[in-house]
Amino acid sequence: MTTILDLLKALADLVFPTRCAGCRLPGAALCERCGWWLRQPAQEVVPTPCPEGMPRCFAVTSYGGPPRAVLLAYKERGRHRLARSLGEALASAVLAGCPDRPVSQQSVRPQILLVPVPSTAAAARARGGDHLRPLAAQVGRRLRANGQRCQVLDALVARPRPDSAGLSSAERAANRSGAFAVRRSARAALKQDCVVVIVDDLVTTGATLAEVSRVLTGAGAAPSHAAVVAATVKRFAHIGSAVADAD
Repeated sequence: MTTILDLLKALADLVFPTRCAGCRLPGAALCERCGWWLRQPAQEVVPTPCPEGMPRCFAVTSYGGPPRAVLLAYKERGRHRLARSLGEALASAVLAGCPDRPVSQQSVRPQILLVPVPSTAAAARARGGDHLRPLAAQVGRRLRANGQRCQVLDALVARPRPDSAGLSSAERAANRSGAFAVRRSARAALKQDCVVVIVDDLVTTGATLAEVSRVLTGAGAAPSHAAVVAATVKRFAHIGSAVADAD
């Protein structure tokens, strides 16, 4: 739901002089050089240690340099115009993990069900809204424009929990245990014959994705994979060069 704060942030983003969110140079919300990092091919990333139950995960870039600055500008400083570029990057990660279809079935496209990882109510209030929903909506539009059947399902609710910043992998896993629940209104949709994809902006230890996967699997909707814009490289042992070189 759009709030007054959302509208004020969007207005400020339009009125004040535009600077690139990645490098701060004037002229565009995202310059060509910084936007390049978000247009890289998505690659599979695996955290070390990898939490039990974490689904396959695909990322477009690393969480460092311009990508980190762009994500923070969007999430924390209300740079709403960045949603389109970030959403297109996230769409690439979604498609990277979708199973290939046999040639004889190329015309058959199973529906993709996008399940965003929700923010807690406190985090959403602090940011003036759930930052991931606009990105998931962008992904849905991008996929449907390419002829793909796609639905964004607000399937989960986030229970209150402490901030995980600075926690170790084991501490993050403990912090995420029981952190999410399936909405009753979403249970029927989750039982459809579709490709379930978890979407988030960032993966660090993988604890959140593992917990979301556990909850969805328990509801009868085991995810195909997860898709994120960026991965924290220092926690990953196996990561493609195009992603790792972003730092």
